[in-house]
Amino acid sequence: MTRLLIVIAIALLMVSVALGWMMRVYLPGVTLAEIFLVMSLVPRLVAGAILVTMVVGAVGGFRRNVLCVQFVAIIAVLLGVLGAVHGELTTHFGTLIDNVINFTTLAPMRIESLAILVLGLFGALPGLGILHVRGGVRQG
Repeated sequence: MTRLLIVIAIALLMVSVALGWMMRVYLPGVTLAEIFLVMSLVPRLVAGAILVTMVVGAVGGFRRNVLCVQFVAIIAVLLGVLGAVHGELTTHFGTLIDNVINFTTLAPMRIESLAILVLGLFGALPGLGILHVRGGVRQG
C-alpha cells in the first residue's frame, strides 16, 4: 500500500511540474480553474467521476477498507489516463484540420490533457493517505 502511495505521489509531482511549466510558458495568467471551466463535455464528465472516486476512496480510508481504497485509487488513476488520452486524441484530430502545427498552437490542448491526468493522480491520494495514516487493517 505504501509503495502505491509513493509511486502515485512521485508521478503526481512529475506531471504537476510539467503542467506548471507549460502553463507559465504558454498560458501565462491563466489559472487551473479556468482551464477546467472551458473543458469540453467528456473531460468534465471524467473530472466529475474522478471527484466521486476521490470521495469514495477517502471514505474507504476512514473505514480502513484496504481493498476498496486500492480499487478506487487504481480507478482514479485510470480515469485520469483516460481523460489525458482523450485530450491527446482531440489534439491529434485538431492537427488534421489546421495546417499550422507547432507546439505553441498545441500547448493549450496538451495542458488540458495534463490537467485531467493531474486530477486523476491527485484523486487517488486522499484514500491512500488516510489509509496510511490510520493503518489499514480491514481486508473486506
